[in-house]
Amino acid sequence: MRKVVAGFVFMACVFAAYAQVRAAVFPFEVRDNVINQSEAQAFYGDFSNRFSRAGRETGLFSVVPRGDVEKLFTQEANFQLSRLSDSAKTAEYGRVLNAGWIISGQLSKVGTRIVFMISMYTYPDFVQIDGSQIYARDIDGLIDRIPGLVRDIQKSMTGGARPGAVPGGANPGAIPDGFVYIEGGAFIMGSPASEAGRDDDEAQHRVTVSPFYMGKCEVTQEEYEAVMGANPSKFKGYNLPVESVSWYDAVEYCNARSRKEGLTPAYGINGDNVTWNRNANGYRLPTEAEWEYACRVGTTTPFSTGNNITTRQANYREDRLRETTPAGSFPANPWGLYDMHGNVWEWCWDWYGGYPTSAQTNPTGAASGSDRVLRGGSWYHYAQSLRSAYRSHGSPSDRYNFLGFRLVRNGG
Repeated sequence: MRKVVAGFVFMACVFAAYAQVRAAVFPFEVRDNVINQSEAQAFYGDFSNRFSRAGRETGLFSVVPRGDVEKLFTQEANFQLSRLSDSAKTAEYGRVLNAGWIISGQLSKVGTRIVFMISMYTYPDFVQIDGSQIYARDIDGLIDRIPGLVRDIQKSMTGGARPGAVPGGANPGAIPDGFVYIEGGAFIMGSPASEAGRDDDEAQHRVTVSPFYMGKCEVTQEEYEAVMGANPSKFKGYNLPVESVSWYDAVEYCNARSRKEGLTPAYGINGDNVTWNRNANGYRLPTEAEWEYACRVGTTTPFSTGNNITTRQANYREDRLRETTPAGSFPANPWGLYDMHGNVWEWCWDWYGGYPTSAQTNPTGAASGSDRVLRGGSWYHYAQSLRSAYRSHGSPSDRYNFLGFRLVRNGG
């Protein structure tokens, strides 16, 4: 039906690297009463039919007959789609259906928009693959987003590599779920005097950064609430970026998630005094240098997209939405990072201060200050502030509906 075309392209890219496998398409979960059950069933049926046809036409995969899937559900009286993330349960379904992949999706309402998100689960290793999604004001509007989504997915895949593969063939080892590996290197941080909209705190200087892992997306409300037990955001939506969080909130989250996952917390927190253990393997905020390096992806233009950016490429004030958008709604940069330009400002570790004039290696900002650095611009701000070199800053206790954050971890 709508998302179906994107599903064909996405799965074709994934399966190209493997021998033909068998996939089962499960019904889609409907949240927030976004559509009624008959509409949901029609949507699912259309997707399943088209997906099956795509498998036959490409020869890359086969699909379990929908009748077999529905029979399984009839036998599973207490079946819940939300349990697909349960590895044991997913493995059981895979064995019963003789399926190496399980494909499902969610239709939900976020603000005034409808979001359709596809998720895929592998068997027998039970790894949840990152979903892709589209959103619109109504169901019919989803159709209009498909062509652009298909092109974006094609660009983001690297020669049929499995999602999460490292661009350029690097092999740093196990990549944390939802992260990409950023190869270390040197770049010119800041902007040239000729750059339109340049501020005087963007003096160019050479910086070298070590490898690190960076979250593909800004931390979502679902991720934040799962760890902290609360959601402070103004624009509510499980897959929207968490906002209205202070710098202190962000570092508390980093530590809490690290402890939850058995990692060493990166921060020592004593009231407003926060110290950073740079050897810890836990989650942390990026330094300003790491953030700009990841945003630029080797470019020297004002934006990673070139000399200009459009509302098809990022969420910012010229966009009529005037609110946050779901994680991954706009094209990723070549390193697989979403929303490095726009959506919400992202807190960095650094105190805000003047740049040094000499070359630096892994700089961490000013020794002290009153404000912490913010990068990337937001839905509320104009394109000028989305520039790769643009520096904003705020009190670490500030909480606004355009302030969020993204995670990093030390790399190999």
